[in-house]
Amino acid sequence: MKYSKVVPGIFIKRPNRFIAHIMINGNEEICHVKNTGRCKELLIPGCTVYCSVSDNPQRKTKFDLIAVEKNKEWPRFCHCRNRICSKQQCPPRAKGQK
Repeated sequence: MKYSKVVPGIFIKRPNRFIAHIMINGNEEICHVKNTGRCKELLIPGCTVYCSVSDNPQRKTKFDLIAVEKNKEWPRFCHCRNRICSKQQCPPRAKGQK
């Protein structure tokens, strides 16, 4: 999957299955979480995450949580078609669209 704009952030908390609070550019933002699984081993407060930006004014959230860094590796896990996949299955172009 190709994203038009991806921004890094710091994971703060996940109050429910559908949203996460992420620090992006010094502001706490509410992001939609595409994968509604637990992800507790990945979403640890303070970890680096990546969010895609939506320009749709009709949305409740401006961001989608799409990836999580694990052990300083990229991408360790990411969201592809509403599931979590390993780095072997995921295209590396999501980070910075390279």
